[in-house]
Amino acid sequence: MAIATRPVAWTHRKGMKDKPRRSSTCTTTTTTTTPSSSYASVWTKGNGRTRQTHVVRARETTRERWWEKNCPPNMKDIHSTQEFVDALAEAGEKLVIVDFFATWCGACRALFPKVVEIAEKNEDIVVLKVNFDENKPMCKSLGIKVLPFFHFYRGASGKLAAFSASMSKLKRLEDAVSIHNTARCSLGPPPALQEFPDVAPAKEAEHANEPSTKRIVRVDYAVQMERTWLAKHTWVRE
Repeated sequence: MAIATRPVAWTHRKGMKDKPRRSSTCTTTTTTTTPSSSYASVWTKGNGRTRQTHVVRARETTRERWWEKNCPPNMKDIHSTQEFVDALAEAGEKLVIVDFFATWCGACRALFPKVVEIAEKNEDIVVLKVNFDENKPMCKSLGIKVLPFFHFYRGASGKLAAFSASMSKLKRLEDAVSIHNTARCSLGPPPALQEFPDVAPAKEAEHANEPSTKRIVRVDYAVQMERTWLAKHTWVRE
């Protein structure tokens, strides 16, 4: 660590031993740092005298953000409406819990370790984390007015529940998981979200734009009209 210091030396005036004054004498400065300490030592030499100065330095710390701590693989961050729609489509018949939170929300921070614990105990569910400040238009469309807030989705059933929770209402969250995370057969693909009718899953949009490889063939047939037959045809895709 390099520290800039102003060359300063001290000399004594005659008859004033205890009152140093500034001098233009050249000085040499040596800086030593200790990685484990929070300061650096600066040694300054001049006029045969040496003095040591401790310079406080900023500690370099990399604090992990609380909403990213200890997240299991089945917890995902959502950054846009398209990612939200795609995640619901990819989940299929799995139970999806959407956790709406804000980094400044104390109740969200207190409840987050419990959400992580639920995700770890239930590896077959998907937990989507939606940062309110990063997705305000989407949260407004979904009617999010209080934090933390949770949505439950599952396959063809769509949205199953929506409620607010906190540490004092933790049982409500746990009960919802036990009620909606029961074994069942597939009931079909997830329905489109009513709040975002114009947003389709990315995979469906890709297939819709792909050219069809099926052939169009002509089918001839006859239709009886009173005592005569009329020859007709139509085109069908194989």
